[in-house]
Amino acid sequence: KKIVWPTREGVKPQLPAYNHMANLAKQDNVEWLLFIDADEFIVLDKGIDDFDSYIKLIESRVSNVGAIAINWAVFGSSNIIIRNDNNVIESFDYRMEKDTNINRHYKTLLKINSYISTGGTPHGFEIKSESAYVDSKGDILYSPLKGLSEKVVWDNIRINHYMIKSKSEFSQKKM
Repeated sequence: KKIVWPTREGVKPQLPAYNHMANLAKQDNVEWLLFIDADEFIVLDKGIDDFDSYIKLIESRVSNVGAIAINWAVFGSSNIIIRNDNNVIESFDYRMEKDTNINRHYKTLLKINSYISTGGTPHGFEIKSESAYVDSKGDILYSPLKGLSEKVVWDNIRINHYMIKSKSEFSQKKM
């Protein structure tokens, strides 16, 4: 289903679009929803075959899980100056140290029946008070609306974020 989202001057489109998609997911009886960008890739630990297996693992640890914070693993330019024809994962193999502050950002795997609103950031959602917001191990997060975890947790699952790419791409798109 293709959805065209309007861009209005002075209004950032991301959070209203996320809210719209979450409400559509509720109508379509979607159980879990994850918003990631085109430069973000999900990586499951060995031994975890798919999202269903991962969710069952977390739900076996926390019965009332409503949202799971999945930390970033941010990759840099790998000293590549000009874009090449290789795919992103092959080209950029150097990542930030695990405990680098930027890796504290996370994206949320959201149990849609726990969802209230997008909150003020694309990283942390407001969920029902009876639902638990946990990290990727299943430990409770105490300030999830900030979108930053106290510590970086890459257990079970993480998001490889290729935000910089080559130095020329970074200059053209991000600067």
